[in-house]
Amino acid sequence: MQFESIRGEVLGPLVGFLILGVMVISVVGIIQWRKLRQAEMETALKQQMLERGMSAEEIVQVLLASPSPTSKGQPAARTGWKETADYKG
Repeated sequence: MQFESIRGEVLGPLVGFLILGVMVISVVGIIQWRKLRQAEMETALKQQMLERGMSAEEIVQVLLASPSPTSKGQPAARTGWKETADYKG
């Protein structure tokens, strides 16, 4: 199909939807990249604390004291920790 035969009334919305699709994919990609980076940083922090010989209680205290890595309005994953004989959350 040649571009000369496509009228402006078809080409305009087509380009608009294409731009909108690229924007949506970009936003989703950026959000997922941010979540991945946050998970990587939290994992690195936990690894460093383990290498320093911190106990599980100390690690839990540090993680609970640090700001939530999730976005506004989303519950943090660690709020679902259950109380056990060793840990009273």
